[in-house]
Amino acid sequence: MENYYQAELAGHHLLYKLRYPSTYLYLKGFTRAEAIAAGTNIISSPEEWTEWCRTQLPPDSKNGYVESRAMVWRSSLALLEWDCCVFHSVALRWRGKAYLLTAPSGTGKTTQFQNWQRLFPGEVEMICGDMPVLEPRNDGSIWVHPSPWNGKESLRGAPASPAAGLVLLEQGPENQILPMSGSEAVVRCLLQLLVRPETENQILAISRLLNRLLSSLPLRRMVNRGDDASTAMLREELARMALEKEE
Repeated sequence: MENYYQAELAGHHLLYKLRYPSTYLYLKGFTRAEAIAAGTNIISSPEEWTEWCRTQLPPDSKNGYVESRAMVWRSSLALLEWDCCVFHSVALRWRGKAYLLTAPSGTGKTTQFQNWQRLFPGEVEMICGDMPVLEPRNDGSIWVHPSPWNGKESLRGAPASPAAGLVLLEQGPENQILPMSGSEAVVRCLLQLLVRPETENQILAISRLLNRLLSSLPLRRMVNRGDDASTAMLREELARMALEKEE
């Protein structure tokens, strides 16, 4: 029996066909069961996609988890119809605005959020702990939306919010934050867009989104030790980025 589910990501409705019933558990909160598959845009994960994802995950990963991760990439392809895409980052909500901390896994993105909660209780919320959806709007803004893929800590809960800054995080022996240009950030940000385009139109959609991301947001490179001082420094810098965004 095939398993169909309706999902809403960044305000767009997607229809999934799942191979494994347990995949639903990893998408729970964003999907509902559909008795009948309707429409032509049905998202599924071909076997080669699922097996490729399996090579990126621990060897003991369960089938449902592997398929759910494959659906990240398949969802991004579908969302490109609206120039939206899943972006590997921690998405924080602070003072009503979204801030993206992006870096390869294990660089300390979640640590910064946890430090902030402890040092400045009640100030910051998590929109999505691992893979939010970016949505460009006609007014020139980029909105950051939650998704089912919220990291091993399952951190999420804050509503979608307009982006006010992007920080490319690194580990290092000394804490420092430096401004970045779009040309300096482009390759690293491109690698964090979780999508493998298959058509020229999809490549063009990625280019439009990336251009909007890099041209409309203040950009920073942050080298950090993951300590309390680095989080306090980040908080001060986000305040400056908010002012820069308003100018």
